[in-house]
Amino acid sequence: MVPASDPKTSAVLQLVDTTQAVIHFKPDGTIEHANGNFLRATGYELKDLVGANHRIFVDPAHVASADYAAFWANLRRGKPFTNRVSRITKSGDVIWLHATYGPVFDADGTVISVVKFASLMTDIQTSVTDISAAMAALQDGVLTHRVPVAEDPQLAPLGLSFNSAVERLCAVMGGVTTMASGVLRGAADMTATADDLTRSAQGTQSALSRSTDVLRSLTEATEATAGGAAQIDAAVRSTRDAAEASRVVVDEAIAAMDKIESFSAEISKIIAVIDDISFQTNLLALNAGVEAARAGTAGRGFAVVAEEVRGLARRAADSASQIKRLISDSSSQVGQGAELVRRTGRELASIFEGLNGIAQTAPEIARSARDQNATLCDVSGSLVALSGVSAENLLAVDRSREIAAQLSEEAAHLAKELSGFRTVRGSGYGEDRRAG
Repeated sequence: MVPASDPKTSAVLQLVDTTQAVIHFKPDGTIEHANGNFLRATGYELKDLVGANHRIFVDPAHVASADYAAFWANLRRGKPFTNRVSRITKSGDVIWLHATYGPVFDADGTVISVVKFASLMTDIQTSVTDISAAMAALQDGVLTHRVPVAEDPQLAPLGLSFNSAVERLCAVMGGVTTMASGVLRGAADMTATADDLTRSAQGTQSALSRSTDVLRSLTEATEATAGGAAQIDAAVRSTRDAAEASRVVVDEAIAAMDKIESFSAEISKIIAVIDDISFQTNLLALNAGVEAARAGTAGRGFAVVAEEVRGLARRAADSASQIKRLISDSSSQVGQGAELVRRTGRELASIFEGLNGIAQTAPEIARSARDQNATLCDVSGSLVALSGVSAENLLAVDRSREIAAQLSEEAAHLAKELSGFRTVRGSGYGEDRRAG
């Protein structure tokens, strides 16, 4: 206890002594006195501290530093110090104090002692250290670190809120990691599908190109066929006209041959009359010769004439017979010619009927060829358009493949970034309670 003459001052000092850890030092840091709160906080007994130096509470490395020397030099010059400090207990543990070092002056203003008032804040500092460590771990992507819940009712909600937030973040990051893996697999599948589509589109484009070439050749062939069909139609019409003219000529030849046969028959009748006249003349000449013979010398001249007439009748009969034979042969030849001409007429009629059929069919063929050519031209145009669409699809597939590759790259980058977060416990950040 520090005696005081004034009751109010004595009450204040008693309150401070009751609620604070108080220790007195000489200006050089030698310990003169410590109250019970300070002894309980550090684990020392008063006899262990009186005469000892302040440095027994401080880490040796800090004691050897210039900051520590300046700290005491400032106190000796009368400059107070207030801050949160760490001190070492008798057992070697570290405690945290919110301390104020106040110089005490004599009547001349010289520092004659230093009094330290301190509040124990180890729990607060430990919680702050734990949270700082957890925040550092969180900054490094470690989501397994949890903060021990402090006993202080004001600090407990902070630890609980941090742990809850990290648990939530861990769950979210786990979901994001799973989603990133799914995206990566989906991107890989999309890339593979895009590759398949690219190959398929290239095959389709090649097939369409070949089909277009074949169809172009076929269109040219059908166009030539249409032209040929038109020429055939013209040729058939010309041939039909010629056959029609030939049929007219054959009909006229048949009529002429019929007339020749009729004339041959008339000539044969005339030859028969001539032959009959020759026979009658020969018979008359014979009778005239007989009569001339009966007449004797008076009938000689008549006999000569009769003989001449009979010779003339015989020659006329011979000539008529020869003409009849020639006429008969001619009639036979004319009949055969007429038959041949009739057969030619019948063949020409058959040919004409066939040409009529061809003439009727040829325009249909030409029309069909033209229609087929028009259809093939439409199909060719459609194939050209389809080839253009296929080319556009190929470009779209290539673009999709590029997008899939980019998505795969981004997903891989995301997975790499997410791999920096640890969401499984037992990897170096535990539940250990840390003191600063």
